[in-house]
Amino acid sequence: MSRITLFVVSLLILGWPCLAQSSSSAPSTGEAATAVEATEEVAVELSDEERLLAGQQLMAQALMAHGGEGFRQQTSQMSKGTGRLRPVGQAVTMDIERLVVYKVFNPRAEDGQDRIEMSLPQGELVQVFDGEEGWVLNSGHYMDQTARLKNRRYYGYDVLRRFDAETHKAKQLDNEMVADRDLLVVQVNDGQGHVTKFYLDPQTHRVFQVVYGLDNQEIIERYTDYETHQGVQVPTNIELYQGLSKVLELEVAEVEVNAELDEALFTKPELP
Repeated sequence: MSRITLFVVSLLILGWPCLAQSSSSAPSTGEAATAVEATEEVAVELSDEERLLAGQQLMAQALMAHGGEGFRQQTSQMSKGTGRLRPVGQAVTMDIERLVVYKVFNPRAEDGQDRIEMSLPQGELVQVFDGEEGWVLNSGHYMDQTARLKNRRYYGYDVLRRFDAETHKAKQLDNEMVADRDLLVVQVNDGQGHVTKFYLDPQTHRVFQVVYGLDNQEIIERYTDYETHQGVQVPTNIELYQGLSKVLELEVAEVEVNAELDEALFTKPELP
């Protein structure tokens, strides 16, 4: 595979919430209805117990802001869009002429399925995770991505669907300024070493950004321009930062929530 192809493959394994603008520089990583609001006027030092309670409350509000149980119990989604890709360390920006994401949700992170189809100037790329095995197909060749795709499923936006699982803990952190916004910050730990930080808009409680570490890199995903589809809030603009560089920007044109997806989409075909 070419260097560009390998870079795109590494991007695809990061994933995003079934598709969902800012400067090219990396963003800085940076209300519950209780006395846990942090303001400039009143600085309150909270105990760990108070921060855990506040974190659960904030994530519950975020869940409701994204559609409540309709969001949590969502079974599938199909999204179509376009985008731009800029490999780390390169000045060239490539157009993504077509991007389609099919996703099947499952209460257990590792049991979900997804398929991503991407049209680039260099050709077509397809990435699939069938719930057990993951691979990328490019130019008639398979690349196994099982281990990395499995690991990726424990991080990011979709953690919101299961933040209150018995093994998970949500802890409110201090507010941070991101893109001139004073955002609420909650750290969710699944008890197995997988940690995702959620940055929530204090007015809408929708997710503006998530941050997590993967393969020794800090990954930042930013979500804007939400639309309502069957009662579920779906971001239609996504930015992905890898380390200090913005590497991917996606724009969604079509969304179908709880779509009927053919199981064949997630089946590994035999190559001639």
